[in-house]
Amino acid sequence: MKKVSYYLLGLMFVSLLTVQAFAQPSKGGTPPSFSIQSSTDIFEEKIVAPIDIDQAIQEDAARGGALWAGRSIQVDYSMSNSGTWTVMPDGTKIWRLKITTSGAKAVGLAYDHFYIPKGGKLYIYNEYRTQVLGAYDETTNPSGGLFSTELVQGSIVNIEYVAPKNLPVKPIKNEFKGNVEGDKISPANFTIKPENPRIDISELIYVYRNVPFLDRYDLTKTTGFGASGSCEVNVNCSEGASWQTEKRGVAEIWLKNGASWGWCTGGLVNTTNNSGIPYFLTADHCHGLPDAGEPYASAADMTQW
Repeated sequence: MKKVSYYLLGLMFVSLLTVQAFAQPSKGGTPPSFSIQSSTDIFEEKIVAPIDIDQAIQEDAARGGALWAGRSIQVDYSMSNSGTWTVMPDGTKIWRLKITTSGAKAVGLAYDHFYIPKGGKLYIYNEYRTQVLGAYDETTNPSGGLFSTELVQGSIVNIEYVAPKNLPVKPIKNEFKGNVEGDKISPANFTIKPENPRIDISELIYVYRNVPFLDRYDLTKTTGFGASGSCEVNVNCSEGASWQTEKRGVAEIWLKNGASWGWCTGGLVNTTNNSGIPYFLTADHCHGLPDAGEPYASAADMTQW
């Protein structure tokens, strides 16, 4: 009982700025390929073997911490070794890759390098094209390259990168020494190179438990009130009447610990001097349970929460 109480009372403050965990900005829009006729809509597909779901569930039963729901499958897909480039009728160049597994409730992507140059756009969407993530652009680029994107309903995920019409360039050297002659520059040691995107997918996140908030994208399912468990109290019903202010700061976290992914919850909190720093209060057991054999998540893991 003492151990249980310790874990229930253990709290962890996470600064969303410090660990670079954030709601991924999305500029909206529609992938250009949606306007291509199906007869020309052909691009490379990678087939990934599914995990052993029964084994994963058995392992979860012996663990504490988060509500585990997914496992990482190591892959090595990049724009240099996978996918298909297509030139649209208007001259726009797009790169597409389909990743398919079987039996997954949802899939996600984790990257060891993620860089989009200015003017580039990245979209991610499901099999039915009912769920579209993005457009991601240069404002999405993480510090350090490690990144993950939101879960996509179903067992098929499509990635589509739209190249800018004019490829941006940047200097290789920080210093510039040259001659200015009227409106022309004759550089002596100034070299430029094109800014190419880098989308290196290192993990396919295989989700083996239901993700209710994604059901609305599944054309085979009916969704609505009543999807929650019997032990959960709906904050918008009478039982939650006294929690109407607090509910606005509650969020669910999709977190990573090693090869495992899972859910935890917490609440956004302010400081007493109203600094506005986006601190998020969650339970320490979301971070790990070392005493129960569940090591703490690494700093690299937390950049992908």
